[in-house]
Amino acid sequence: MENDDIVAFGDLLDRSIANNDKEFLDRISVRDYIIKAEIGAFQSERGKKQRLRISVVLEVQLNDNKKYDDVDKIISYDTIIEAINKQLSIERINLLETFSEKIASEVLTDFRAKRVFVRVEKLDRIPGALGVEIVRASKAIGSFQSKTKLQEATATSSVPLVVLIPNDIINSDNLPLWLDGLVKSKKPVVICVEATINSSVSSENKLVQRRIDLLEIEQNVWLLAGKDERCVVINSRTELDWAIKSGQLSIWAPSKIVLDAVDKPLSADAIELANWFSQINYRFYVIMSKNYYRPIVSNMFLANEGAFRLSGGWAFFDKVEVINRNEKNKIICAKEIPHEVLEELTGKRPNLLNFSFSSPHVMGILNITPDSFSDGGLFVDTDVALNEVHKMINCGVSILDIGGESTRPGAEILGAAEEIERILPVINKIRTLNSTIPISIDTRKSEVWRISKEAGANMLNDVSGMNYDKGMAGIVKKTNSPLCVMHSRGTPQNMKEHAHYENILLDVYDYLENTINKCMMAGIQKRNIVIDPGIGFAKTLEHNLTILRGLSIFHGLGCPILLGASRKKFIGTIALEKNPLKLGAGSVTVALEAINQGVQMLRVHDVFETMQALRLWKSLKVGEE
Repeated sequence: MENDDIVAFGDLLDRSIANNDKEFLDRISVRDYIIKAEIGAFQSERGKKQRLRISVVLEVQLNDNKKYDDVDKIISYDTIIEAINKQLSIERINLLETFSEKIASEVLTDFRAKRVFVRVEKLDRIPGALGVEIVRASKAIGSFQSKTKLQEATATSSVPLVVLIPNDIINSDNLPLWLDGLVKSKKPVVICVEATINSSVSSENKLVQRRIDLLEIEQNVWLLAGKDERCVVINSRTELDWAIKSGQLSIWAPSKIVLDAVDKPLSADAIELANWFSQINYRFYVIMSKNYYRPIVSNMFLANEGAFRLSGGWAFFDKVEVINRNEKNKIICAKEIPHEVLEELTGKRPNLLNFSFSSPHVMGILNITPDSFSDGGLFVDTDVALNEVHKMINCGVSILDIGGESTRPGAEILGAAEEIERILPVINKIRTLNSTIPISIDTRKSEVWRISKEAGANMLNDVSGMNYDKGMAGIVKKTNSPLCVMHSRGTPQNMKEHAHYENILLDVYDYLENTINKCMMAGIQKRNIVIDPGIGFAKTLEHNLTILRGLSIFHGLGCPILLGASRKKFIGTIALEKNPLKLGAGSVTVALEAINQGVQMLRVHDVFETMQALRLWKSLKVGEE
């Protein structure tokens, strides 16, 4: 193959001389294909695109002597173009050598491809061109395989198992047994891990915070590697490819691949990272799972010895559904579950804002917005808003929730100054009238919360789970404020695109568990945290129903639960009603089901109807105990 690369890019005379007494192979080529891309290992090359000139010559051989005038029977030029564009769309590449190798590997996946010549040149680094030329041959160069056989061979050889191992397993004495099981799978394994739970480092710069979050995960990567010598740390695609080919037990250190990716994951949440990693590489992953415990709730007093009061409230349970991502669910007696889990499920929730969670509470919604999904524009006038406040207080709400920015699907981001301008007059008016009603502020922005807190607000309701504004945690800690953290994915503009889950109930549980841990690492007391599973946020109708049926599982997190399902679209879809102002009956139905599962707080628009239903519900329960 001496000088074959030179011949490949030369003329036909050179080729005919070079191939004397050799088997001829047909060639298709794309030459002098010029594109702009961000590539290069030097800092000066980051953040800017430069011109690349790419030439690819692909040698192919037909299986028989038949001639076809059918594009579907041949390797087309698009095969080469798509290979180039695919590699640039996956991740940022540092070296021309790596880029050339990836192009070659991609085009050689076609069973008809025999050999490929790749030349890649940078045109903007020097007055001339800086380039790399490589030659790569198919492993099947000596004989043709049918497409079916090649696919079968690929399917059974190197498809890895991507596994997320949570912290409780990493810290368990049984870790070696878990790893033994992975080794016995006879497949290459790539392990993903969660972040450590003892860091309190944070930054208001989102790019810096992303790096911090990834480094917290990598601390756990090296911790796991130090516990078992079979685990090898990998952090680049080159190392990953080698690990898969050699069948080793690998742990993914995510920083390099994530930061170099073109389509980056939304956050550094462990489940989201593992899902993203598997989707872009292998389309499959499993979580080496802990058990989850969902109390099977009764609202009748249970006098038997094995019955327990749920969260110190009004509901009881004596049986629990044990849920595991990798095993069949089963029902057991409540007294059989681990002691620490039982404590979380039964412990009385501490009082918050001077009200007890031994009975349910209603949070009245007041949107000072022109574009909220159900009541946009109704209360933008301060006097009208204040009149609504009086109505809700007279109905008996426990707390108001005031918001100045719509977070409905598709809503645009509002500046902090405008958000403050909307809500501050209402807060001031309420406090000027000496009303002591607790006020929650529905915002994602730390500046909005700081100003609101100074004006007399009591509680933060952050639909981003404090992921939108990294400065939020510091202010909440400093002011010792109660807060509600909610599950969501993406932003209001793109959340619909992210409604994909392996197991919606367990994925939301893990997200909220991680969020609680992060809050505590930031110095926020757990007694101040309320959790919200985020009905309607990055969720389909079926996702919402699954969460509502399994609400009692979230008591295992040891925090009061808030549910905000009022007037959500899924209610209208099921009820065959498009007007959100006519969804009061459906919203109350969902609210009562939540109360029956021990949910401590309901965030509602229809305050009068909900309070009426709640009073009837309480009256019907009198005397049961």
